[in-house]
Amino acid sequence: MEHRNKSITNRTIQQKIIDFLRPASRGLIAVDVRVGLGFTSVRLDDGNIGLAWTVANHSGSCTHEPRAGTLAGSPAGTLLDILASLNNPLSRSIGLATANAIAAGLPRPETTNIDILQLLNIQASDHVAMVGYFGPLIPRCA
Repeated sequence: MEHRNKSITNRTIQQKIIDFLRPASRGLIAVDVRVGLGFTSVRLDDGNIGLAWTVANHSGSCTHEPRAGTLAGSPAGTLLDILASLNNPLSRSIGLATANAIAAGLPRPETTNIDILQLLNIQASDHVAMVGYFGPLIPRCA
């Protein structure tokens, strides 16, 4: 039992997102995938679109994403899984955009008192990036 709990707490934030969104990804297909200089977008067949920052790639070519040109038509779960691609930041951008598109289709509570940082359970070994400046959260993420 102790080994199981340790493996659960050692999951990356990316894996926690993948595990959470996996059920909602079933049956969804990516109908359009676009990797731009600033943002990456994924549109799913349910009409939801997700965006993510495109990690800067200094090569000037698409050879850093071997699946370039073949991603549209992929199951959303397949693209969601590449969020955990530790060796390919460009793939992680596609995975995060897919996660955002899937999350856009989830039901929204009217109000909540849940502290998102507690829900994410950020550990000292985790790396956190923010798009924008959220000053009050920075000390709690450090």
